[in-house]
Amino acid sequence: MADENRNTNPCNLVVSYQAADNPSTFSNLNDTDVSSRPRTSASVNWGPAEWLSIGDAGPSQRTPDITSIIQEIVSRNGYTANSAIVLIIEGTGARTAESFEGGMEKAPQLCVAFSNNPPDCPTLQANIGDACNDGDNTTANDSVDANCNCAGTPCPTAGTACNDGNPATENDQEDGFCNCAGTPCPTAGTACNDGNPATENDQEDGFCNCAGTPCLAAGTACDDGNPATENDQEDGACNCAGTPCPTAGTACNDGNPATGNDQEDGFCNCAGTPCPTAGTACNDGNPATGNDQEDGFCNCAGTPCLAAGTACDDGNPATENDQEDGACNCAGTPCPTAGTACNDGNPATGNDQEDGFCNCAGTPCPAAGTPCNDGNPATGNDQEDGFCNCAGTPCPAAGTACDDGNPATENDQEDGACNCAGTPCPTAGTACDDGNPATVNDLEDGFCNCAGTPCEPQGTACNDGNPATYNDVFDANCNCGGVPCPTVGTACDDGNPATYNDMEDGACNCAGTPCPAAGTACNDGNPATGNDQEDGFCNCAGTPCPTAGTACNDGNPATENDQEDGFCNCAGTPCPTAGTACSDGDPTTINDQEDGFCNCIGAPTACTGIGDADGDGVCSDVDCDDNDANTAYQPGDACDDGDPSTFGETIQSDCSCGGGTTTPTSTCSIINSSSDDAEQTSSNGRMDLNSSDLELCTDGVSQWVGLRFNNLNIPQGAHITSAYIQFETDENRNDDPCNLTIYGQAPTMPPLLALPTSTSAAAPDGQLRSLKPRLSGCPSAMLTRLSKRRIWRRSSRKSSTAAAIPPAVPSPS
Repeated sequence: MADENRNTNPCNLVVSYQAADNPSTFSNLNDTDVSSRPRTSASVNWGPAEWLSIGDAGPSQRTPDITSIIQEIVSRNGYTANSAIVLIIEGTGARTAESFEGGMEKAPQLCVAFSNNPPDCPTLQANIGDACNDGDNTTANDSVDANCNCAGTPCPTAGTACNDGNPATENDQEDGFCNCAGTPCPTAGTACNDGNPATENDQEDGFCNCAGTPCLAAGTACDDGNPATENDQEDGACNCAGTPCPTAGTACNDGNPATGNDQEDGFCNCAGTPCPTAGTACNDGNPATGNDQEDGFCNCAGTPCLAAGTACDDGNPATENDQEDGACNCAGTPCPTAGTACNDGNPATGNDQEDGFCNCAGTPCPAAGTPCNDGNPATGNDQEDGFCNCAGTPCPAAGTACDDGNPATENDQEDGACNCAGTPCPTAGTACDDGNPATVNDLEDGFCNCAGTPCEPQGTACNDGNPATYNDVFDANCNCGGVPCPTVGTACDDGNPATYNDMEDGACNCAGTPCPAAGTACNDGNPATGNDQEDGFCNCAGTPCPTAGTACNDGNPATENDQEDGFCNCAGTPCPTAGTACSDGDPTTINDQEDGFCNCIGAPTACTGIGDADGDGVCSDVDCDDNDANTAYQPGDACDDGDPSTFGETIQSDCSCGGGTTTPTSTCSIINSSSDDAEQTSSNGRMDLNSSDLELCTDGVSQWVGLRFNNLNIPQGAHITSAYIQFETDENRNDDPCNLTIYGQAPTMPPLLALPTSTSAAAPDGQLRSLKPRLSGCPSAMLTRLSKRRIWRRSSRKSSTAAAIPPAVPSPS
């Protein structure tokens, strides 16, 4: 049990046995009473872990198995069941354990398990078949054979394929030292490539298998994430692609009669501008209609104009003779200027004048015979005739045609007053009708002449202003008209071999969808071709599939005999399930098994050159029956002889089952007196039997620790199966590195080495001898370091002495 958790490292201890048949207790009368005791040839090295908590008495405070030391002790002829056992510990570093003085229940304890049956191989202290170590790191499963030799099976050659039993590794290989290890499989979820073009999102499963989700069938609708394509479809190889959308601005038909000027937006959306509300004024481009209005469906139409010359009312009171011009325009002849002479048709009035609104009125005529002036210098004796006619010597009769000499008048007449005047000609540019159907745009020239522009010859190309017609030409009546364009969506041929689905747009334009780019994956509908591609002219063609039965590689390591099926599909036969028995054809292997990837692998056998007739994996030279595969055992193999009082039986050299040992007896002994645990300082050999703790093995300077155990009652020659010393932590201070060696006390006392001084000490037999402590396991620096303030031990916990060099005659401390 540990007494302190103060640890000095490195701590390396050696446990040995005082090799005496019944060693005596320790005495502080005999300096070097620990180091001077002879040692066993067997020893055990111990590098204890740090002791962290006071009072700990667990695995960290337990020595390694010291069976070899105890076996050497109990195998001595002079040893008896009543003999005590002394163990000696030396080394570097420090671990502090409880001693007898710290409390008997906390003192070191030796526990041994033994059997009274001698082992099959006394020299090895082992039975045939027991595990052992042949010292060769290139062998495995070392065991004691029928000849009491420790031998193992040769390790497979480094690089040999193997199975480390870990499904999360791959490429498992031997390292030549019987260790099989593989490369860790990629982490589950890591992206990979399973070699199958018909899967996607391939991922590792954490067990070195790469698998993906099957691709959607070719032609399945999908979304390629590109807003500039439409009709997106899978190609069967996990690629989603669509047809490029028409170029933005391309005319289209959105199917809505209430929109017009429909256009593509470049993202496969066809939209138009909402049509004007029904009844909205518009211009249908036809000069022969009027009151043009929208019908709510983007069609503008008007009422046919009245025939040219039809009487109408232009709404202007200052015109007369209002007439339609055939283009829905109503215009009249300007009324004569106010004051212009006229004839109101009443013979009883005179001086008739226009009022500017086409009304003619006169002043009542003077009485007949009233003198007047007819204003005609060519007449005289002008008299009223009672009808407002002033006449003299006869002037030409009023209304007589004449010529007033003004080319801008017409219908010139005498007014009866010897004045000739005409009606003003219509203003130049006034619409008129020259009466010639072979002219158009008839206009007055301001000199009372009406003339039109000769019509274009019938059939001459023109533009009727209607985008929904084509081949516009003039007809015999000077009207321009065309043939209505085909309906939107009517199939046509745009003459471009690099387009398909050519259709009319309703505006006499024929356009098609661009063919997929050359090399674009497609499906030609022929299952006997593969790698189908577009040629850029809307033709899809593939390469003929390999002939059915042609060897191929389906990319799946778990299939074999991969073959084409004639339809561009490569598939193989599933490999046998991993672990299925098989034959790799190699006589130097056994337990051949499939690995799940169509490989048959066996475990190497050591029977090369020897043979294994029945194939049970046991070589012919040791097989107890090499003609029976059910007899797969050899000398040294574990067996059961049916005796419940024995264990560890093995197949003997005659192939019988025997050699077992009785169930081990366990015994423990705890230090039970001050003289059974001791510390000896290496620098001066002083002994301390009264310390409340045990420093293993440095306390300022290096030291030896001796432990004596009684009453174990182990019979002479017993077979030791396990042994250890259990300590309890007294301090949690650790000095590292701590490297200890454990010995036992040997049966004889070797001569003491002479010191270079005259210092003497009493030997166990009472004789004075030169003293030089045994210093094995202690660093040289420790041997020469003496504290001026602490010559022997800490006075608070150790028994003190008066001097660093023991006196010639020891005295009680």
